[in-house]
This record gives sequence, C-alpha cells and structure tokens, in this order.
Amino acid sequence: MAEPNSYRYTATAEDTSVRIDGHSPDLRVTTPDNAAGFDSVTPEQLYAAALAACVYQTLIATASAGDHDLGECAVDARVELTPQGNQEFDLSAEVDVRLPRVEDRDAREALALRAVERCPMAKSVQVRLAGAHAS
Repeated sequence: MAEPNSYRYTATAEDTSVRIDGHSPDLRVTTPDNAAGFDSVTPEQLYAAALAACVYQTLIATASAGDHDLGECAVDARVELTPQGNQEFDLSAEVDVRLPRVEDRDAREALALRAVERCPMAKSVQVRLAGAHAS
C-alpha cells in the first residue's frame, strides 16, 4: 500500500506491448536492435522520456521559490545502454537543461544541478549533468 501523499503507478509488459494502468492505448515496445522503422519504443526510450519529464517538473518545482524566469526552459535526456558481456548491460544517462531566460551562468548551473539531484528518477541511475545552457 502506498504511503499517504505518495504516488503509485503500475505497468504491465507482455510480449510486444506495455500497458500503463489508467492509460490507453497500450504502448508497443521492442528491443534496441529492432527499434528502427517500427511504430514502437524501447524501454530505454521510455526511460529517457520519463527522465526528461521528471527533471523538467523537478526544475519547475524547485525553482518556484526563487525569482527566476523559467520561460522556454527545456530538458533533453540521453540514455545509453552499454553491453557488458554475457547478456548484461549498463544503463547511463545524462541531461542537458536549457534555461534561456536565466542569464547568470552560476544560477543556471545551480538550478539544473538541484533539479537533477532532486529528481526521483535520476536517483535510481547515475545521471550526469552534461550542461546548463542559455539556448
């Protein structure tokens, strides 16, 4: 059972699809080596999308106490799956945070780093902040 004020979501993967409870339609999924040319996504692409959204939402939430203009901000997430041999892989990720209306470089970097450090999805995988950019 979820704790008070916590959120719980359930997804079920079967064969070539994943179903997110309360969401439709099912998402077609495939493996990275079969991803080209199909109307489907890989788990790694789903993680990249979730990570970008999580860092973005965390950025908005953590910066709301400050006096920063976050208009036109965006987060790019890159996820890499690296073979380690014997059917094992390492997952790594990095994000670029664009804050075009935050002129001070130190403020941009502090906001971006705080968002990465506080994002729950970034805590489960080591995520490197690749940059905090004005554009």
